[in-house]
Amino acid sequence: MTITYRLDTISHPTALFCQYPGQSQPQAAHVTIDEYGSVTADYSGDIGNGCLMRVWHGLDMQYRVAGTVDATSLVTWLQTDAVRALLERVHAGHSVEWDGSNYTGCLTDDGLDASDDFARALEAFGQDVAVAIWSAAAWVGDCPLSDVWPDGVPAQQAADDLEKSALAEGIYLHDSMLNALLGVAARHFDDDGDDCLTDVQIAALVEYGLVTQADADARAAAKKADAAA
Repeated sequence: MTITYRLDTISHPTALFCQYPGQSQPQAAHVTIDEYGSVTADYSGDIGNGCLMRVWHGLDMQYRVAGTVDATSLVTWLQTDAVRALLERVHAGHSVEWDGSNYTGCLTDDGLDASDDFARALEAFGQDVAVAIWSAAAWVGDCPLSDVWPDGVPAQQAADDLEKSALAEGIYLHDSMLNALLGVAARHFDDDGDDCLTDVQIAALVEYGLVTQADADARAAAKKADAAA
């Protein structure tokens, strides 16, 4: 039976990686073949270990893949002759029946063999064809703020430059570099260590709502008084 691919939304190597703010782990990623033979790939939008009812009842078959897999390479791999043949065997061996309570899916022996072979091949592919994905904070590391946010450089430009430097090293960042830089600067301000902060950086903290203008003015007045003493 013929399968169809619905993979047009995948246009970036990190398309299957998602880590929500506040979560310590990324979302699970899967390749899915539904009861009609449509093949898709995506990450789960639900936090936790929940399972979609269609997958639970076997109407759709879902296969785990590492979220760090190079998603664009995965798209190419899924459409190779060998993998297509496996998926077509899975689809051909899949049927949906009423069990008296729910519609449930089942696989023939050959469909189950093909499903197991595909799952193993997908797991291996996800490990072999992976991309390096870091948080912005990890890329900044413990570098002095002046090294990653040079004097006089606007916040967004500094963030853009850091993202480019990461990409040049083959590192993809999964969260906001701008937020990471502003967070470091805000911690310096809160710790009264703002001698390392430039006027541009303090102005950016005010602009993005991390410091009030009144606090910035008070800090500037205190520094001026200290200098005059």
